[in-house]
Amino acid sequence: MTVQTLLAIDAGMTCGFAFFCLESHQLLRYRSHNYGNLVRLRRAAAAFLADEPSVRAIILEGGGSIADVWVKPARHREIPIQLITAEQWRVDALLPREQRRGYIAKKAALVSARSQINNHAVKRSKALRDDTAEAILVGEWALARLDDLFPTLSV
Repeated sequence: MTVQTLLAIDAGMTCGFAFFCLESHQLLRYRSHNYGNLVRLRRAAAAFLADEPSVRAIILEGGGSIADVWVKPARHREIPIQLITAEQWRVDALLPREQRRGYIAKKAALVSARSQINNHAVKRSKALRDDTAEAILVGEWALARLDDLFPTLSV
């Protein structure tokens, strides 16, 4: 049986990715990739999702043209996708003093994500960028609200 996953994305030219098992909520893997520009990102997004058949839902932090790059191939593959802002998940994941400035929030996300990796990840990697850390926290935030965010998703 194939594991069904939630893909959390911190969208940007450099994207952070985190894959979570929808059944156990365990962090399966995480990584980051710098696409360099919007044209390369657009080309890569469809291929990325085609190479990940286990993805059953996507939670994406971001908006605008960069979010659109992921929405189109997700809808094409009939994968439900929800867009959120950093302010939405940071309220629940970070202390108020950690949310005051973007660079402070990113630093706090690195600490929190490293703790989650050490306690719950299937695979661990020494490298952890702030975009990947934020993708991990976005994914955990979404898992806690799975029924509200993806009411039609059956696990």
